[in-house]
Amino acid sequence: MKSWFHDVYKMPICVGSVSNIEHRVSKVLEPVHQEIRTMIRHEKIVHLDETGHKECHKSAWAWIMSSPQYTCFILNKSRGKKIARELIGNYHGRVIVTDRYPVYNYLPDENHQICWAHLKRDFQKIAERPGEAGKIGHKLLVAYEKLFGFWKTEYQIELTLSKKQKRCLRYFKNKMLKWLIIGTYCGHDKTARTCKNILDYSNSLWHFFEMKNVPPTNNHAEQQLRPLVISKKLTFGTQSDRGSRFIERIFTVVMTCKQQSRDIFAFLVESVKKYFLGEKSQCLAIVP
Repeated sequence: MKSWFHDVYKMPICVGSVSNIEHRVSKVLEPVHQEIRTMIRHEKIVHLDETGHKECHKSAWAWIMSSPQYTCFILNKSRGKKIARELIGNYHGRVIVTDRYPVYNYLPDENHQICWAHLKRDFQKIAERPGEAGKIGHKLLVAYEKLFGFWKTEYQIELTLSKKQKRCLRYFKNKMLKWLIIGTYCGHDKTARTCKNILDYSNSLWHFFEMKNVPPTNNHAEQQLRPLVISKKLTFGTQSDRGSRFIERIFTVVMTCKQQSRDIFAFLVESVKKYFLGEKSQCLAIVP
């Protein structure tokens, strides 16, 4: 940042000044961040994910909650169930889309959609193994392709299924479950554990067929998380709690502005102006 100011604006600035400016902007964005976090808790479909982060060269975690209109980042030193519960809040009447990370296991089946993109990766790993496990992996991949071929050609177009189509869906589901059950007895420990783990989530696999607008994957959260992952690789994380608060707030505002097609720089400038004039910050929680 110091070099950028010098090269672009010919403005000498010390590292401490950059940090102080970030802190002031962070204070400006604190209520906006909190409001977005609150609004996401009222969304009917929410994606959750987490990735490793560094604070003062120690392990920490970057959590993300995202819906079609809002994205909120939370940097925390824990990856435990307590944090997941705090972020999700009241899950009744909502669907939470996640991977199979165990901290989400407390969610009831009817409120939990498991990411099929992660399942496909597991099926591919199994297919690459030798012997019986590899054969089962190939069968699972075939069942996966047929299931999603049906979803794309039949369900996504009509959004309702006829009796005949429902019978077809039951057939594809049963094929998938059949090979998962066979996989638990294949004699390959890793394959058996993976298949059993997926079967434990069997009632959380199918909501994208049963509920309108529920996606089958958690790709949305992964895509929203990607800019932060890139930033982490370039900066090696944050050096203080103050820095972590700035990162989670600025990324929350930037990604939500993009989702709402708002001018990011204009929003930040206007928010800072209002803050120092003693006025309430702009709100990103209401789509214009």
